[in-house]
Amino acid sequence: MINREKLEELINKTEEDINFVEEVSDKIVKEKTEELDILMHDIYNEIVNVENPVDEIIEKHFLKLTNAVYFISAKCEMLGFYDDMSKTNSKLAYNEAYFNTKTKQALQGNKPTVSDLQLQAENDSINEAVLNLIYSRSFKIIKVKLEAANEMIKTLSKILTSRISDKSLDSGNAKYLKG
Repeated sequence: MINREKLEELINKTEEDINFVEEVSDKIVKEKTEELDILMHDIYNEIVNVENPVDEIIEKHFLKLTNAVYFISAKCEMLGFYDDMSKTNSKLAYNEAYFNTKTKQALQGNKPTVSDLQLQAENDSINEAVLNLIYSRSFKIIKVKLEAANEMIKTLSKILTSRISDKSLDSGNAKYLKG
């Protein structure tokens, strides 16, 4: 039989944990990508949401976005170091907890099972594992934002190229008609 009260308690605890992790991750992501978010919002308002945006606006945002991607890519790679280091620290904390539990049990004359040692090591290294989760998720979110920004750069480039081509054709047709 399902214990609904216990299940509700678990759901609430999970939501609390997720909210905390999400809050920390969002702070990291915002710190690294706020400029990009503002720029993408501006592009939406001034280009995407406009019937026929002027070339100068497209060019301005193309330059700004390309520049922002450069700097945010560097920030993202630095965050990758945090992801890697927190993963290493999580493994070290796990191994240390495993070893300490095994040593403590041996000094008491006990021979714990591998499952017991693993369980204790996981419990003792949970904070390091969660920190790695936060950095890992933040890193992935920023990578996705950068991929979307790069797609927007390609789109803006195609629009500008098409318009230049159209102007070139129009100019050629005007010369032909005059000539």
